[in-house]
Amino acid sequence: MKGRWDGKGSWHLDDGTWIGRGTWEGGQLFGNWDGKGTWASTGKTPLGNNYGDWQCDGKIESSVSFPPYVGIMVFITGASVTAAFSMISYFVAQFRDIISISIGLIIFTITLILYWYTRSSNEGVWSATGTWEDIGEFRILDLNGKIKLGHHDAVIQGKMKDPKPK
Repeated sequence: MKGRWDGKGSWHLDDGTWIGRGTWEGGQLFGNWDGKGTWASTGKTPLGNNYGDWQCDGKIESSVSFPPYVGIMVFITGASVTAAFSMISYFVAQFRDIISISIGLIIFTITLILYWYTRSSNEGVWSATGTWEDIGEFRILDLNGKIKLGHHDAVIQGKMKDPKPK
């Protein structure tokens, strides 16, 4: 899945820390992120620009979660609904009673509850390392990292452009 991270990072000169916060989007998923990290200057380029190392970790929040064994839950729910409708058809044909309709409604309600449970929000963590370089009025960060969101792992790769600390 490809996506886009937006946000803003603050580079603090006094203690070499970095704090960031923003939003992310990837396919049908979206959410918020925040992080705290450190940075250090390791030298100057031939053009006189400062550069250095950066590391960070933080929290990520998603609009959707995928609990374990979703496939098994969908199969069991589908089989239960099929069996319930078969049973309802038999009872309605034989007895025409309200009990069979009530059983069908209860199973339908349980199916809806399972569906909405799988749509609940989820939180995870992320961490990244990278290098940075001051170019003009901006600090360009080239980063690589990992995300652990629920039971899924993802990779972060890209560049970020923040105002240069003063």
